[in-house]
Amino acid sequence: MVASRIIVTSKSGLQVFSAIFHTPVAPEEFHMDPTEFYLEWGKSIPAIPHHEIEITSPEDNFLRQHGLHIHASRKTGKPFICYPKRMETTSEALRVFRTWCLGSVATIVEEIDLNTIHSQECGGDAEKMERVLHERYGIFVATQVVSVQ
Repeated sequence: MVASRIIVTSKSGLQVFSAIFHTPVAPEEFHMDPTEFYLEWGKSIPAIPHHEIEITSPEDNFLRQHGLHIHASRKTGKPFICYPKRMETTSEALRVFRTWCLGSVATIVEEIDLNTIHSQECGGDAEKMERVLHERYGIFVATQVVSVQ
């Protein structure tokens, strides 16, 4: 299993995010419902291999209080990143987690929606979004740690 911890810096201080990366071997094992989540929001059910990202920190109540892009697991009810597209590799999933963390801090501190800045202003370019957040708002990843268990 792969886990990651990201510390994001902003004018409001540090925000720590932790996640576990799940790699289901069949759609029946997906935490997000294949039809109600992936088909509805992503327009297709991801092929295997695919990753899903469970947020383990901060707590679910904090995530919901700030309106962050999460979706409850159909199996456990735990919060997962709301990302309805395929994440084929661990590297891709780590990039999505990093983008989500930066966007979440932008939402918390600047009240900017992740999708607005990532998809609309930056055209879906995660690296561009990272530069814009750093240059314009002083939001950046201070540390990212990945562990394999």
